[in-house]
Amino acid sequence: MSLDTVRADSTRWPAWGLSSATVRGSLFGLFLLALVATAWVHDDAFISFRTVDNFVAGRGLTWNDGERVQVFTHPLWFFLHAGLYVLVHEIYITTLSLCLLCSVLTVYFLAFRLSACARDGALVIAALLLSQGFLDYSTSGLETPLSHLLIVFIGWRAWPRRAAHLSGLALLTALAGLNRLDLLPLLLPILVLAGRRAGRNQRLQALAVFGLPLLLWEAFSLIYFGFLVPNTAPAKLATGISGLGKLTQGLSFLGSSLVHDGFTVLLGAWLLSVAWRRSSEGRAVAIGVGLYLAYLVAIGGGYMSGRLLTAPYLLLIVSLIRDPSPARPIPRPAPWIAIAVVTLLVRSFATLAGQPVDPVGIGNERRVWHPFTGLVYFLSESSWPEAGWRLVPGEHCDAQVCILSRDTVGLIGYYSGPEVYILDANALADPFRARLPGIRRGDFNLPGRMAWRPGHVRRPRPAGFVDSLKSGDNRIEDPGLARFYDATRLVTRGPLWSQARWREIWRLNTGAYDEAIRAWAERNPSLFQPRDLRREIARWNRRE
Repeated sequence: MSLDTVRADSTRWPAWGLSSATVRGSLFGLFLLALVATAWVHDDAFISFRTVDNFVAGRGLTWNDGERVQVFTHPLWFFLHAGLYVLVHEIYITTLSLCLLCSVLTVYFLAFRLSACARDGALVIAALLLSQGFLDYSTSGLETPLSHLLIVFIGWRAWPRRAAHLSGLALLTALAGLNRLDLLPLLLPILVLAGRRAGRNQRLQALAVFGLPLLLWEAFSLIYFGFLVPNTAPAKLATGISGLGKLTQGLSFLGSSLVHDGFTVLLGAWLLSVAWRRSSEGRAVAIGVGLYLAYLVAIGGGYMSGRLLTAPYLLLIVSLIRDPSPARPIPRPAPWIAIAVVTLLVRSFATLAGQPVDPVGIGNERRVWHPFTGLVYFLSESSWPEAGWRLVPGEHCDAQVCILSRDTVGLIGYYSGPEVYILDANALADPFRARLPGIRRGDFNLPGRMAWRPGHVRRPRPAGFVDSLKSGDNRIEDPGLARFYDATRLVTRGPLWSQARWREIWRLNTGAYDEAIRAWAERNPSLFQPRDLRREIARWNRRE
């Protein structure tokens, strides 16, 4: 232990007369208390849990029984749940236990193992308590807590400048990609920098360690589902909304994040500038953050306030405490910790004011779902949450197909059971409709007017589609769409190794039906119409 570390650990805080170790331990205890008080599960998590239930019951990786479709974006998180679900056959406490374990380990390793001293550890916990997004999504049932833990382990392996760490770093980066693929732009610059410092054989070994898990999953995905990307990718991104419309919404997402979670954005911006100036590792982190944010803006951001910014925020904190430079800037701790504690108390134990969804479609999702899926309600209400979420065919919907007009489908899907065929409005679990243009609600998501909400672009039901589902025959009226429907049915329901199926897998993944979909969309002006960017800008200028 260095002399500076001994001094930092032994000093007392003038305002409170407490040692740094005592303050760090108290803040860690406060974090644990806040974690339990705010624990919740998002409705989207139950979309994956329906597939977990089908998989464990022997119905395959399906959402609607008999239809192979990947509704999850996190294979690693999914199979962790599936393994535990086999043992306990209970999902709510299972997912919260995994979330709590990952989040506790994340903060523990950051504050007690990776920080140079107790004073730095206390500041790390304070910075995390200041972030509403980090606290909100330290539970939620989504894959975010595991992403956080993997980022901490990547920071642990990345900063020691020894080539022996390269393969471990490559494996952790691959696991992060399997947990959430869009983390790769954030983390790859760190791996590339580490690879440049290693020898040729070590780089080749690391490349194999990094690429093999991802290639194996992509190969399985293509064989089993028929596509390289999950169904949620076209459902959320291939909407027909123009690039300028997505860019507008992406910038609105950043602006909304500044309003709703300003501490994360402002402190993250300061950490980004520090990382860029400090060292080559810091610059690699800054480049990764820049690539990640550019990607977020390009796709239109997200609809969950704070969630998608927690990964770069945490990586920047890791880079600050792992940097070996003795001249790194450390702020005065007492004011920051006081602000963090007050902010935490307000967020965790007070009723949040304002609307749950702002004018550009970004929502405080914990505020929306905590009254339904919060741990405190689960412990006090024995009937939660099955009551009110189960659909009964013939009573709540048609005997063959339950058509949902709402945007939320997770809880309903999980608790209704496999015997109910559910047609969701946003086509998250529909491989046919997910690849059709979305229903137009406006041209842009301008401030003050929600034209479309990321992840919530509803898909049309072409004439004859519902009749096709009910009868089992293809009754779609448009000939081009009818051929496309037959192809998706064969790929998602047909024998895995049939020659006809593999022929359609090739055609679907190379755009063979794009022209038929485009021609049908042009005859339906209520749908988003893809346009050239220059024409979109000219149209914007004429309207203004």
